[in-house]
Amino acid sequence: MAVCLNLFLAILISRIIPNQKQREKIPYRTLLVSVFTAVSHSSVTRRILLMQGFAFLVFNLFWTSITLLLSSEPYGFNTFQIGLVSLAGLAGAIISTGVEKLQDMGLGVNALGLFIILYAFSMILGIFSGDVLYLIIACAIIMSLGFQGVSILNQTLLFSLNPGARSRINTAFVTNNFAFGAVGSLLAS
Repeated sequence: MAVCLNLFLAILISRIIPNQKQREKIPYRTLLVSVFTAVSHSSVTRRILLMQGFAFLVFNLFWTSITLLLSSEPYGFNTFQIGLVSLAGLAGAIISTGVEKLQDMGLGVNALGLFIILYAFSMILGIFSGDVLYLIIACAIIMSLGFQGVSILNQTLLFSLNPGARSRINTAFVTNNFAFGAVGSLLAS
């Protein structure tokens, strides 16, 4: 099913995405160095990446811990059941659509603070949820909403700082997330 879906999406995307003008060829090594250059020239970029990194660390810490919790007693859930619980996080992602518009309206910093508070609240709720499954699910929804809001606003803010280096900043953003996320998974394990 996954292969068929991916083939369908590849065909669909190839027909929908417009052709772009040929760009200047830049050697791969130069592109990699330019990622570090784009990040090193702005302390704001570094601070946003650090904040985003810690948000992703906590996100992975939470989901790895939830997986370990639900697979052990008193739950003993199998991977399918754990996957069903993780669908709760999808609710937060769906609710957070349109968050980037807050940045466009000049409310990005205030909204970022609100999403960080939601994120922190979900962690506090998680600490006190114990083995109560509906509280764990509520925690997952709130955390996902908070995390998505933080991530979207951070990425939108990063892109606005240097529009000419979006792809390089996005490379730093994603690499940063994976590095911090790996630490979060390691800590949870």
